[in-house]
Amino acid sequence: MSNATISTIDPESLDLLMSRTFDAPRDLVWQAWTDPNMLMRWICPHGFSVMYAKIDLQVGGGWSTAMRHSDGDEYFMEGTYREIDPPRRLVMTHKWMGENRPETDPLKDGLITVDLVEIGGKTLMTFRHAGLPSIESREDHRGGWNGAFDHLNELVRTQTPEVADRSILLSRTVRAPKEVVFAAFTEPEQIGKWWGPNGFTTTIHEMDVRPGGVWRFMMHGPDGTDYPNRITYIEVDRPNRLVYDHTDDQEEPHIHFRATVEFQEDDKGETTVTLHTVFGSPEALAEVMKFGAVEGGRQTLGRLSEFVDSLNS
Repeated sequence: MSNATISTIDPESLDLLMSRTFDAPRDLVWQAWTDPNMLMRWICPHGFSVMYAKIDLQVGGGWSTAMRHSDGDEYFMEGTYREIDPPRRLVMTHKWMGENRPETDPLKDGLITVDLVEIGGKTLMTFRHAGLPSIESREDHRGGWNGAFDHLNELVRTQTPEVADRSILLSRTVRAPKEVVFAAFTEPEQIGKWWGPNGFTTTIHEMDVRPGGVWRFMMHGPDGTDYPNRITYIEVDRPNRLVYDHTDDQEEPHIHFRATVEFQEDDKGETTVTLHTVFGSPEALAEVMKFGAVEGGRQTLGRLSEFVDSLNS
């Protein structure tokens, strides 16, 4: 079964109907829809980051979320739960709020229905967004939800319920063999040229890529703020896998998270980089989410891809 989104278009209907299969158990996909710590990590299109997500999971209870585009514009959504049948079905109203509503925004509440069916350990999700006012609105929402479901797929693909509420999972396919991509991750003369979100630069103090070895570096933000960092390598399997702890750069460092980076090369010679970071608690994850941790991670992997592309130009 493919995890690609399948859209059904009925020319007589303005409802948006989509289905997608996730390589994850139904309980985990349900949690991603109903746990605010998980919802805020995926419910936005490409190019956006989620500012917050609030959930009162009861019939008649409300939900709300906000997202920020890379250009700084902010968008707000809210609704009310109409039906809750865990982990099978979720029905809720949907409405755009605020002055930055999309131009095709319906003035009345829409209705979202999510049905989840588990098949062989995977989850088939059927998604319907009813009440859209025009074909243009339907197609705009199709693109937005498609991007959000890409993020949802990233979130649930390799997580377990034990760590799902305190971890971030990101991936990016880079057009180069994994030996080249692994080198870009582990050689100081390369990683210093791309590491960090857009607008950041990095000064490397030391980098010893071996189990027990340390990478110390300073990240410089676009506003001039410096951020000291320290990474201690736990596992180094060239060119397949890295595991490390990210900490404060202090004599007795505090561990922020453990990261696992995997490099998988396909038959076209391209490499999918999967970055899985696990925090100590949901609260610790929620704290970094306030500062755009997910979008920052996506930008970092995007800069990796651009840097590797530049090596071939």
